[in-house]
Amino acid sequence: KENEREHASALIVFGGWVEALYIAANVFDLDNENEDFEYMERIAEQKYSLEKLIELLKQFKDNETIVEMLTLLNELKPAFEDFQVRPDNIEQSVKELQAINEKISDIRRQIVT
Repeated sequence: KENEREHASALIVFGGWVEALYIAANVFDLDNENEDFEYMERIAEQKYSLEKLIELLKQFKDNETIVEMLTLLNELKPAFEDFQVRPDNIEQSVKELQAINEKISDIRRQIVT
């Protein structure tokens, strides 16, 4: 606040969240026959963190970089809205998790390049 760079803190939170979700989504073995439902639930819970992160970044909509990051996060929202852990239909859950994995990988790629 003193240096008038509050948006930088929001970007740090954004980057940390993206990296953590990227790692979590990529560590999960999508081909594993014995799916870890608890692990999938933890990823599904990130939907709420995503909403909070979007609200945080909206406070800095006058910053061009923040607006770009908001756009990326809003593109991720539909993947989370579709994702549900379904023990009786694991194939569908894995398919939805793959969509999150692909989108978060794309977002990360755009940030680091």
